Amino acid sequence: MNITLHYQGPLKSNAGRRDKHLIREALHPQLAQLWEHEPLNGVKDRFLDPQRKPDNPPGGNNLLYSVGGHRFACIVSSRLHTTAALDIKLLRPERPGGLVGQSGDIDNRLKTLLDALTIPQHENSLPDGFAPQAEQMPFFCLLEDDALVTSLSVEAERWLHPTAASSSEVIAIIRATTSTRIKTTENFDFD
Repeated sequence: MNITLHYQGPLKSNAGRRDKHLIREALHPQLAQLWEHEPLNGVKDRFLDPQRKPDNPPGGNNLLYSVGGHRFACIVSSRLHTTAALDIKLLRPERPGGLVGQSGDIDNRLKTLLDALTIPQHENSLPDGFAPQAEQMPFFCLLEDDALVTSLSVEAERWLHPTAASSSEVIAIIRATTSTRIKTTENFDFD
């Protein structure tokens, strides 16, 4: 399955949990909408059944995860043996080729983005006072864990935008290609 997400806003090097969650919040509606289209709309009830408890039983086709008492869901999950190859284009208000600059080195900025694409691993990864809105239940993320990323390609270009708020502001176009490591009857819609 091919998925294209976009994000416009700050992408800081060594960002805190609030900064990462703001990116997660920007991506959530796009991922929620993805579940309303083929092929996922036909399997949504099976994988995101609100009557089932998150993480119980661990495994199988339950894609609900509980973090700090809140429900999260993802598309790329070890439970379904799915992985993702990511192709990211970053448009930044910096000179071409300036992968290391005043806004932080590219690897730490990418780590921020990967963390934002992932379900928080622990309650202390959530921002203080996190309380999802009704439309954020479950809260959709792309990845269960960034260890499920099998390849990563990054292209950085100058963003020609005279009013960019800061040098850390970006437009990120994230293309994810999902695949299955082990084919099962449960995961054929995720390939």
